[in-house]
Amino acid sequence: MCHPYLERLRQATNETVNLNTRLGHQRVCVEELESDQNIKYSQTVGLTAPLHVGAPGKALLAFLPEAELNTLLDELPLTALTPSTLSDPKRLRTELSVVQTRGFAISMGERSPGASAVAAPIWNWNGRPVAAVSVLGPAQRLTYEKLQELGPEVMRVAQEISAALGHVPPTRAAMGKTPASANR
Repeated sequence: MCHPYLERLRQATNETVNLNTRLGHQRVCVEELESDQNIKYSQTVGLTAPLHVGAPGKALLAFLPEAELNTLLDELPLTALTPSTLSDPKRLRTELSVVQTRGFAISMGERSPGASAVAAPIWNWNGRPVAAVSVLGPAQRLTYEKLQELGPEVMRVAQEISAALGHVPPTRAAMGKTPASANR
């Protein structure tokens, strides 16, 4: 179901695109379309990573209901996979707040040194984040500025997939002060 959306995003970015979902305290790559470029980054379908590591995990975490997020963050062993992994609970919470405000997550070297990614949540019919779509690649191409530029496109694709799953975004009036507050 997601393949056509992911393919369109891969063609638009010429970078690897993947889909991750939550599996307990992990995230797992369930679909990936590799870049056609000679130098690329790939995670491989079936690969797991701690939920707090990388853009897809942060996109999945940031939009959970507050009580569930708090419980999960208390349970997660915030193990650092690289020097860039957010393993301090306070820094992770701050980053998740930024993700909520911005609508997409960015990571640079959090799972693998030299790799960067941008990800946005996919919502199911009842407004729950169930997956994350991401664009990933080498940090020399996917700089912080480039990831910020790609963020709105990744969000748009995630919203299209969400709509195909029956998600209807809340109206502005129902959203309150911030877009993220409507999903909490």
